[in-house]
Amino acid sequence: MELERRIVLSQYLLAIQSAGKVPPQETGLTCNSWYGKFHLEMYLWHEAYLPLWNHTELLERSLVWYQEHLPQARLNAARNGYKGARWPKMVAEDALDSPSPIAVLLVWQQPHIIYMLEMAYGSGEETAFLEKYYELVEETAEFMADFAAYNEERKVYELLGPLIPAQECHDPMVTRNPSFEVEYWSLTLKIAAEWAKRLGRKVPEKWLHVAENMAPMAVGEGKYLAHEQCPDTYTAFAE
Repeated sequence: MELERRIVLSQYLLAIQSAGKVPPQETGLTCNSWYGKFHLEMYLWHEAYLPLWNHTELLERSLVWYQEHLPQARLNAARNGYKGARWPKMVAEDALDSPSPIAVLLVWQQPHIIYMLEMAYGSGEETAFLEKYYELVEETAEFMADFAAYNEERKVYELLGPLIPAQECHDPMVTRNPSFEVEYWSLTLKIAAEWAKRLGRKVPEKWLHVAENMAPMAVGEGKYLAHEQCPDTYTAFAE
């Protein structure tokens, strides 16, 4: 009974604080942190549970924000010299990057929309859902595939600096192929390809080529490292 009480209470608190028409701010409504902005890298943590608990309709409230601001995401990618749509990190409802030394170099928020849409699709499996959100998947995947840099010598695609990985404690100029991000890139580009197949559309070859040839996660002494240039992941960065 206590476990059930906590589950119900947790879902209630998340629903009233994080399931509105825009992505939730980093700490919901209880605390007003980070200037009240919402952080797209935290969108997954706030709302990915919704499809798993049969509440996709609550997730869709904020998916509208992604659709409405796709043009700004396209401009963001183009401004950086890339194809597709690049999602910002810390924004207000206008989808414009807030001043930050971290925001513009963070990338792990990019695959979230593809991953969460896949979970939502799995709860319904209707073609109408695929059609409704395919443009978000397509444009996000286009950016991700273009952002990855091909290394001719290693025959792999890499995520290179300046780049700040999810931990936000590594030198962006030194970071190379952060483990979480390279694996997430591969996974979600494969998901994007599946969406195209389900709709009977031609799968862009670049998506699959990048997905199947991403740099492997860096390993040191049998453990995954934060990134390739961080052999001291479990000493200098252990706290």
